[in-house]
Amino acid sequence: MWGVTALIAVGAVLVAFEVPALIKQSSWRVLVAFFVLLTVGLSLLICISIGIKIPSPLELLRPIYEQTGKAIRRE
Repeated sequence: MWGVTALIAVGAVLVAFEVPALIKQSSWRVLVAFFVLLTVGLSLLICISIGIKIPSPLELLRPIYEQTGKAIRRE
């Protein structure tokens, strides 16, 4: 539980430091990208910290590369 709290606190500190400057510069696209990446990253870290196993993204690419390898080797 403390790990999740610490992660949320770190996210809040990041927002406190970054967002005011982005708003002041009117960098709306960068602000949206910042929030999307922060949300995805914090969500994954929270899932890992509470013990949820996150599969590797490479497992999604493995079938594509296996088929490409077979086509190149003409199997």
